[in-house]
Amino acid sequence: MARRVVTLVPEYLARSGSLFLFIGPSTPCSTCRYRGVCVDNLVEGRVYEVLQVIPKKRFRCPLHGADVVPVEATTPLLEAALPERMARIGAIVKFSPPQGCGVDCPSIDLCHPPGLRAGDKVRIVEVLKEKKVECPRGERMVLCRLEVQEV
Repeated sequence: MARRVVTLVPEYLARSGSLFLFIGPSTPCSTCRYRGVCVDNLVEGRVYEVLQVIPKKRFRCPLHGADVVPVEATTPLLEAALPERMARIGAIVKFSPPQGCGVDCPSIDLCHPPGLRAGDKVRIVEVLKEKKVECPRGERMVLCRLEVQEV
């Protein structure tokens, strides 16, 4: 199970099921008194899902110029294309997006999904064989649901 973290998000994201990609702290975050709970416990480049809102608390955010709300969040299962030979439920593999994919590739979002980086360890939770992944380079790829294994 992915670890849960408490963080601060803008009010418009403070809904159970909302997803956000943490791209890293901005300049105003370096001196913010809420940095420890807001950005320090998030991993840059990861997608997070809001599990629940922590009620009755609000904080003014200098970056957003509005209130932020504490939430409990986790890294959700992510869908990505993997080579068919690696796609075994329960296996922990190192994510390695195919090389040579161009922006014109119809499956680029599955081969290079937001929230996953080359070298990430992932556990294969489900193989979605009914969903075909088109590869113009001829590789046999399948869509999988993956759980990022935090170090």
